[in-house]
Amino acid sequence: MSYVWRRVLLGAVQVAALSVLAFLLLSVAPGHFYSESRLDPRRTPATVDAWVRSQRLGEPWPFRYAGWLWSCVSGDGCGVSLAYGLPVSALVGARCRPTAGIVLLSWLLGWLAGLWLAWAASVWPAWGRAAEPVLMVAAILPDVLAGSLLLWLAVAIGLPAGGVWLPVLILSAGLAAVVFLHAHRALGEAAQARFVRLARSRGLGSVLLWRRYTLLEAANPLISLLAPTLIGVTGSALAVEALTGRPGLGPLFLEAFQARDYPVVQAVLVLLGSILAIGSLLADLLLFRLDPRIRVPAEGAGS
Repeated sequence: MSYVWRRVLLGAVQVAALSVLAFLLLSVAPGHFYSESRLDPRRTPATVDAWVRSQRLGEPWPFRYAGWLWSCVSGDGCGVSLAYGLPVSALVGARCRPTAGIVLLSWLLGWLAGLWLAWAASVWPAWGRAAEPVLMVAAILPDVLAGSLLLWLAVAIGLPAGGVWLPVLILSAGLAAVVFLHAHRALGEAAQARFVRLARSRGLGSVLLWRRYTLLEAANPLISLLAPTLIGVTGSALAVEALTGRPGLGPLFLEAFQARDYPVVQAVLVLLGSILAIGSLLADLLLFRLDPRIRVPAEGAGS
């Protein structure tokens, strides 16, 4: 089996395992969507029992998981939201578009800013040593806390806090700090490579040296960072959207979790796992294409 197909199969197994784990954990959690209805004097126990049976909530979880899996494979909407009464795929799909725009823009800006900062630190080492502690604090600062501070600042100085700029700024700033720390370390190690020092000794300009030699030597750890940062930005976007009131997956996921609308919760978790699996697959394929040290053993094993 070729390297590509092994990675595709591994990604599919990871997503399947995540869906089973999410379904199992949500199934063993106490209570369900209709639990509070039993405390409502306007609802009779018979009515609540009928709702529970209609959603198959009393069945063992493997049977319910098989039904959910069939609804996804057959295009039946991956189940029905208990709170909204709508197909989960339609409900989640409508909220994916604004969230995807924020995630992709923040991810791109964060990587560009982080790489630029790492390049500036390699050109001006004194500036890099001064900026590293500050960016280290920014990298470990929770996005919710940073978002709260920026939201308070925006309101204090009269900036419009409801636009898309605020979540993008929060997410891209945190990612830029993470990318800088990894890229600065990787570029520092790459600068000590023998062929890079040889090119520097021949008087190659700093920009050309960085672009043609240093960056290529540091590419492996940076490419491996693509998928984790993408899933990290996506997960953080859910919290930041809920904080800033953006109509995306974040508020939907929070409302579904609080209401124990578990079909929606599971769909969002599986979606996040799929993003991680696809991102890891693309990053591995890019490494496989660019680095012969990976390609040769893999091709030898597949032959």
